[in-house]
Amino acid sequence: MSDFAASYETHDVEVNGRALRAYRTGGDKPQVVYVHGYTDSALSAKMLIDELKGDYDVIAYDSRGHGASNRIDQPYTIVDLADDLAGLIDAMQLDRPIGIGHSMGAATVLLAAARYPRHMRAIVAEDPPLAPVTGSRDMNLWKNNHIALVEQGLDAITAAYRGQYAKWREEDILTRAKARHEFDVTVFDQMKWQDSPDWHDWAGDIQCPGLLLAGNAELGGIAISPYAEEFVSLWENGELVKFTNVGHQIRCEQPKPMPKPCYRSWRNTAKKWCLTLTRREALRCWCHSFCVRRQHEKQVD
Repeated sequence: MSDFAASYETHDVEVNGRALRAYRTGGDKPQVVYVHGYTDSALSAKMLIDELKGDYDVIAYDSRGHGASNRIDQPYTIVDLADDLAGLIDAMQLDRPIGIGHSMGAATVLLAAARYPRHMRAIVAEDPPLAPVTGSRDMNLWKNNHIALVEQGLDAITAAYRGQYAKWREEDILTRAKARHEFDVTVFDQMKWQDSPDWHDWAGDIQCPGLLLAGNAELGGIAISPYAEEFVSLWENGELVKFTNVGHQIRCEQPKPMPKPCYRSWRNTAKKWCLTLTRREALRCWCHSFCVRRQHEKQVD
């Protein structure tokens, strides 16, 4: 298995009493912090990181119990993950980065933006879990299936990903399989989803602008209607972008690339481009539009 972190700076950052592994591309550029999803790791997003690093200083870290971060020794909630994100931004002295997160990571970014409004300048939340929390029976089934697969070894996990996600690029498959193999199974028991604060109580506290990207529920998307619409109705500066041809793994699907348009205001480009460009290009263009062309924010086309 390749060393997917070979080209990045590696940092073990002390945050809230535990070490979190962070990878950084570096450079004097606008900053992006990436937060991965459940059973993934920072390096699961290697292809996204590599496509952003030409224009951005990308920081991606392993959440508790994932990747090379400390293992889990006590129960925790999404609030703790949001506090970890804010703590990492402080510990690494980041300058109000753009926050990008997928699934659990998207929920982390959203809640952190609500709890720490001065920490991030903008956010992109890729298919966060907005429906009522999954029942314990479903989580136990997920856990048992995970254990059964992991016991077969990394090659079996990789083969399973290739079979399930035939459209993915090979590097996405390899990095996701490796993350799954390294995942701390105690997270299934210690992560208390049912104790998460109701987003109806905090979505309106998000002050920074951003996107909520929602996959097609019939294809596995979990930022489903009517919850996604309700969330952005509470988020004053948020926009909802729906994808009809992909499910939960929005950035990993590979539709035919489209030509990159000229940059305009982020509000218009976000809504328009995310429906036409490749998933990673949509995020890259949006980040560029916001960070580099901030003077266009107030334009109305």
